[in-house]
Amino acid sequence: MSVQQNGKGSTFYKCWSRGQGCDQPARSTKGLSRAAVLGMSLLGTDEGLQAAIRRRLAGGTRTHAVAGRRDRRTAPAVTLGALSERRRKLLELYYAGKISPDGFKEEEDRLSLDIEAARIRASEDEATVNALSELEQRFEEVARILTNLDVAAVWKAAEDRERRVLVEELVQWVTVFPDHLEVSVAGAPALNVLYREVGLKESGIVGVGERKSTISDWRIEYWELIPTPIQTRHQKR
Repeated sequence: MSVQQNGKGSTFYKCWSRGQGCDQPARSTKGLSRAAVLGMSLLGTDEGLQAAIRRRLAGGTRTHAVAGRRDRRTAPAVTLGALSERRRKLLELYYAGKISPDGFKEEEDRLSLDIEAARIRASEDEATVNALSELEQRFEEVARILTNLDVAAVWKAAEDRERRVLVEELVQWVTVFPDHLEVSVAGAPALNVLYREVGLKESGIVGVGERKSTISDWRIEYWELIPTPIQTRHQKR
């Protein structure tokens, strides 16, 4: 989206493709700023939302997450151990003269390929576990900062330059959808914000949030059901 002026002192964001395939209305910078502030505030104050995000990042309950990670580390080790044992038995057969040199080489080559593949899988699984742990750690760090920071009060007292620093340090982006906004705070998954929460008009499309009893319930349900906590950039408008 591009930043534009309306000639009356107001600034707003407008999609580059507005009128050429995109029917999204322009959105005021004040409204999007309120969404950013609300997103940061929610991460620091909504304990139910924090718990839902933690469960999603952990892949379920903490107990299941620990068990899953233990399994990920154990499975490749068990496979490698079994392949090494098969290689040892193959050597015994060869030394005992119960298998030909050609047969030994063929089986040895196959086992070597299997062992190398198992080692690659073990390395990939370890990298995945480490990435998940890092993502959880980053979220905890951001949540801890925002819990101890009254974002709304700081925003109200800050000058424009200071507000810009706050946004640049803590907000990755605000994504505009027809029925809601998504605020991505650094180190945390994107958060849903309804237009009416930040004084913006809705686009005439009823969002899923309308069907929930409260907006907080909607957000928590959202984080329990989405397939991944990562919002891809190609979803932007």
